Amino acid sequence: MSIEEIMADIAILDFGSQFTHMASRRLRNADVRCDIFSPDVTIDELKRKGVKGVVLSGGPSSVYAPDSPDFNEEILRLDVPILGICYGFQLMTHALGGQVLGHQTREFGRAELSVLGKSELFQGTPVKQTVWMSHGDVATRLPVDFMTTATTRDCPQAAAEDAIHRRYGVQFHPEVVQSAFGKDLLVNFAANICGCPREWRSQAYLAQAEGYIRDSVGSRSVFLLVSGGIDSVVVFELLNRVLGPERVKGLFIDTGLLREGEADRVKAFFKDRRIENFIAVDASDEFLDHISDLSDPEAKRTAVGELFLDVKDRIMEEHSFDPNKWVFAQGTIYPDIVTSGGSKNARVIKTHHNALPSLRALEVVEPLRHLYKDEVRELAAEIGLPGEFIKRHPFPGPGLAVRIAGRVTTEKLRLYHEIDAVVARHVKESGWQERLWMGFPILVDMAESYSALDETALKESSTIARWIEERLGDENWATYSHLDSSVLPIRSVGVKGDYRSYEHPVQITAWNNSSRAHISHDVIEDLSRSITNQLRSANRVLLTLAARAPSDQWRRIVVLRMLISVDTLTSDWAKLEHEILDSMAEELQNNIAEIDAVLLDVTQKPPGTMEWE
Repeated sequence: MSIEEIMADIAILDFGSQFTHMASRRLRNADVRCDIFSPDVTIDELKRKGVKGVVLSGGPSSVYAPDSPDFNEEILRLDVPILGICYGFQLMTHALGGQVLGHQTREFGRAELSVLGKSELFQGTPVKQTVWMSHGDVATRLPVDFMTTATTRDCPQAAAEDAIHRRYGVQFHPEVVQSAFGKDLLVNFAANICGCPREWRSQAYLAQAEGYIRDSVGSRSVFLLVSGGIDSVVVFELLNRVLGPERVKGLFIDTGLLREGEADRVKAFFKDRRIENFIAVDASDEFLDHISDLSDPEAKRTAVGELFLDVKDRIMEEHSFDPNKWVFAQGTIYPDIVTSGGSKNARVIKTHHNALPSLRALEVVEPLRHLYKDEVRELAAEIGLPGEFIKRHPFPGPGLAVRIAGRVTTEKLRLYHEIDAVVARHVKESGWQERLWMGFPILVDMAESYSALDETALKESSTIARWIEERLGDENWATYSHLDSSVLPIRSVGVKGDYRSYEHPVQITAWNNSSRAHISHDVIEDLSRSITNQLRSANRVLLTLAARAPSDQWRRIVVLRMLISVDTLTSDWAKLEHEILDSMAEELQNNIAEIDAVLLDVTQKPPGTMEWE
């Protein structure tokens, strides 16, 4: 079986969800054969594949939108069980005569599900369970023969089914790891309801990747952009392993947007691995000049990615690499494709440097494009990369261009490296280094990132303090002597209902006399979820750890992003102990005069993204 071929007992119809591929992965991990299809696939094609069940994925559209994905409604009349997830549930509800409407309270992130009565879909799972939501529309009236099988606080029809005709729908995402019993639900559907045999075993991915490289490259040689991160290094090692170093050339470009000392570390790593078939180029001045006037995050991402390719072409020309004899390779992984709008019905959340539109016209060898980051780490261990390297926190391709909000200057880079050194030391000394998926600061220039609050944001900002005070009142309000909260006039990138959002963060500052009040993490998480679900203008919540002045006087702030994740498509904010957070914030504020406040991002993904930009 090649890297591109997966057999199918379950057909997953892709309506553009960020999580579609995860449903396939969960089923494959449970030894169920499955494949992903376009939602306008023909009945003949599904019958030819011999499918025993169909999953309608989530997606960013509304069922009433004129540009909603084409769907072959004849599929709903197939004599096989059908499971609709999120948008797929709404689509099935609408097509079968029910009603779907926008809901006043949207749900993004964790929610508690209550299962009602007996349902084969929920067999073997508890009555109360945690699920992961990402939606704005809901089914308000079910089709004939459907009954509600589960609810949440904000979603009365969180799951429903027509057991007679074997039609099932869930508003949450069982395919993500944060849905505690989601895999059980998918296996119940595939194995118990559809009767799929659990007999598929994937070949070792290493063998598949090696075969893919041989078939794709043929007799040519390969030129690879290698950043020093795990994805590109794994591809570099695989290419050398399969083709031999004489047919592979790696290019490491120092953009000036890397971690401090990163260029030297990358060169030393290759030297230790006895890898000599690479070229190192210092293009830092070129990159900084190229983005010097840019502050919009998407513009910065695109500019960095395009310049990568320009430098690559120049180096190939300087070394007389014949493009007819050389093919380009990248360390693209599946989340890069998903968030860059890589499937037919997906929306762009943020453009990755290795998923630019200009690359689509090129032949690109991408051995990891079907893998998630944790699977790349497993593959890295299999080919013998050192554990310390494998466990390094991920770093974005555009580098500090997206961790410095606003224009990027040499002065801000110096400041960022100083801040990052403090944060990295505290994370390591506290024992959180290996527990975090990633932990890093964001430097925000409030003036350059300024985005005026619109009428909705102004209205929400004026009422949010009272709303938060009422919520905190349930948690012994007397311990909090002062509360300040507002919608900040800056924006960051997020993802809501599979759409890109570019919205404001809400800051919460709570003091007990002269010290920061230690609000429990559970209360903060509940506040964060409620705020981003209910406020139309907000996609993040920030908790103030230290501040020199009120929020309306902040000029530069540091936002700490500490994350727990498995595959990067979803994540939780890490609950570092208050003492660690206080120590880190105190050192930053006392020793770095240029920052006015230190805040902790307490937003899950969704609705936030892992990076700020």
